[in-house]
Amino acid sequence: MDLNKNKAPVSIITRSLLVSNTVMRQISMFFHIQWLSDLRL
Repeated sequence: MDLNKNKAPVSIITRSLLVSNTVMRQISMFFHIQWLSDLRL
């Protein structure tokens, strides 16, 4: 019972970390594209 209670928050944390990681990757890609477009100008 205790193990199941502990597993739930961990899965939520790992899921949120994965989501934040993908979001950060998209943001970094966007800024990289913006930076390249600035260099072209």
